Amino acid sequence: MSKIIVLNGQSLFDIALQQYGTVDSVFRLAEENNIDNITDDLIPGTELIINENYKSKTFENEILKESNLKYVTVSSGQNLFDLSLQEYGSTEGVAQLAKDNGINSITDSINEGTQLIIDRNKIINANVVNDLKNKNAIVASRIKETQEVNSGIGYWAIGIDFIVS
Repeated sequence: MSKIIVLNGQSLFDIALQQYGTVDSVFRLAEENNIDNITDDLIPGTELIINENYKSKTFENEILKESNLKYVTVSSGQNLFDLSLQEYGSTEGVAQLAKDNGINSITDSINEGTQLIIDRNKIINANVVNDLKNKNAIVASRIKETQEVNSGIGYWAIGIDFIVS
């Protein structure tokens, strides 16, 4: 399962066609996301669950090739600034990335696994993008929680950590 963010003006039919290759899959998409009425307006920025098992890879690849768009899946620890640097080669693209994906604020957190649309026509620094790609690097600035190191008098060893005189 992955997630996508609803863009301004998108309908459930648009997303079903885009993600699954047929408008008939709108019912499956509605069911997966607990949407009662398939004609309801979607709120931009809403995350929808996409079941990868039902995606039409051939259809998706053709659409993306023609439009010069691609999807990127958010990795652990990534925010919009990280993705902008990774995909556009500069943090200058963060506002456009947010706008293209219906995200209201550039500081909004994004869940791991969410799919965002990247417009390859908007690359700012191709050298940075290519360098990161060649190194298989993922830009992620959020620090993961680390295990606390035990310290203090209860964990010190006499004669090693301190000397009694």
